[in-house]
Amino acid sequence: MNQRECFLILCFLCSIQFSDTSYQCGIRLHGLRPLIKDGWQVEEGQWPWHVAVFNRLKSTDQFKYGCGGTLINEKHTLTAAHCVKRKRPPFFYEIELHFGQHNLSKLSDNVVVRDVSEIHVHPEYEPNKNDIAVLVMRLPVEYSDTVIPICLDQRMDLALQELEGWVTGWGMTENGTISDVLRTVSLSVVSHLTCLQDDPNLFSNCLNEKVFCAGNKKGGSPGPGDSGGGMYISDGDRWQLRGIISFGKFNELKKSVDASKYIVFVNIQWYLSWVKEILGESELRLDKRQKRISELECERFQTLTRKRPNGDCLNIYMHNVMVIATHYSSKNWCNGVLVDESHVITTCSCLRNAVYAKYLSAKVPFDSYGEVAVSEMACHPKHADDSLRYDLAILKLNETILLSNTLIPACLANNWTENLNDILVQTFYTTQSFDDQMSLVELNENRISLYENCHLLRRPDWFNRSDLIGELCVKSTYKLRYNDYVELSYNSHGAVLQTTDRRSCMSTVVGLKVQNRGSGEYPNRYWMEIYARITYNLDWIEQSIWDGQSKGK
Repeated sequence: MNQRECFLILCFLCSIQFSDTSYQCGIRLHGLRPLIKDGWQVEEGQWPWHVAVFNRLKSTDQFKYGCGGTLINEKHTLTAAHCVKRKRPPFFYEIELHFGQHNLSKLSDNVVVRDVSEIHVHPEYEPNKNDIAVLVMRLPVEYSDTVIPICLDQRMDLALQELEGWVTGWGMTENGTISDVLRTVSLSVVSHLTCLQDDPNLFSNCLNEKVFCAGNKKGGSPGPGDSGGGMYISDGDRWQLRGIISFGKFNELKKSVDASKYIVFVNIQWYLSWVKEILGESELRLDKRQKRISELECERFQTLTRKRPNGDCLNIYMHNVMVIATHYSSKNWCNGVLVDESHVITTCSCLRNAVYAKYLSAKVPFDSYGEVAVSEMACHPKHADDSLRYDLAILKLNETILLSNTLIPACLANNWTENLNDILVQTFYTTQSFDDQMSLVELNENRISLYENCHLLRRPDWFNRSDLIGELCVKSTYKLRYNDYVELSYNSHGAVLQTTDRRSCMSTVVGLKVQNRGSGEYPNRYWMEIYARITYNLDWIEQSIWDGQSKGK
């Protein structure tokens, strides 16, 4: 082997090891279309961890679609045991996995195909019991925008009842044929008692702590061909795999699963130890990159969070602040976010007098601490007055405040932690007048929109720049905005847009609002809002606040 061949092989191995560093489990890069509760065709890449499992009986046969599966790392997929094990004789099908597939009958450029080298069926599997299997690929799959693994929830004490999860697949439709396009539906988890009462004959001998039931009584249900697919539950900032579709009641007349009955799922939490034994050295990829200063600070603040006995976060959104800026007799009320014991981030345009290009004096009232004056203000060096570009300001407080479980700074998004395609929550303080008590408003009907939608409403100070990544265009459909236009529009300047991690109870700020504009006609009106993107400005933020030194580690 010559030196050039050695070099090419080395480059190939390096590309496998390091090409996927920009993708995290459970964070998808598509999902602009809102999810609904009935069966719905998904957009390409909406469930990037879903796998199509194909099989054949012998090498001369063509592969045929059989079941679904879920990608958990670059070499392993979870599915149902009954999908990959024949009854007689006791040996396995030849199996092929398709990743990133949208149309079942079409292999697009996004589809990645891998063959399976090992099949691990649970050793105690029998029909309707321990119905789980791990498939090992011969070659690892490379992650892309349409191929991303899901996270495995490590918590055993999470109450599943009444949680809503999502399933997807190409299973049999209402007309009795396999769907050619990937479809999705939401299902609610119910108690074992509710499930048993629904059909005692079906469920009496198979319900235990290792399975759970879920369904959608309003219509929409997994069907034949959906087995082995996962149930995905949002944890706020990422998606977790909670179950594997095992079985439901089969309707002999319609030759389909009875959608009026509940579906039984394998509760994968009971099998994590077994799964990890199989993964061995190929354990789910750990985050080995060097963490940013803001991430280390975020970890320091996590120790202050608290949970209720049922696991719900007790002290969420404790980072929101209201900045009161004064200029002679006039006042500006600006929203902002606390990022450590002595710094707040807000918008520059709210704090600086555009006519005289001077900062207004400001103070920050904290409910659990008191009022603190601002000693220093610094707008982004590239921000120009009367412009929405780089519209951020860092405020240094006159004193170092004492943090507590009622006063917790937020995390700041970076290229690794930013998630723009799932639940985005906007929070801000509002008040009817300057003398009234502040009220925290929480709005979750926000979705990242196309820049073209904001361009339609643009002014010279909106997106008048060659690059558009510095701002986020967000569509908000919150109906009460139109009844409270003056109050919400005036008070929401600097509103915080964030994702929330329900595991750590910490919020990650992705943007601060710098402008909004109403559009459309009643009753279908909506808001297009512009946010300064934290990730794009993080270098300046970290240098200004921490100067390369974290207080955490």
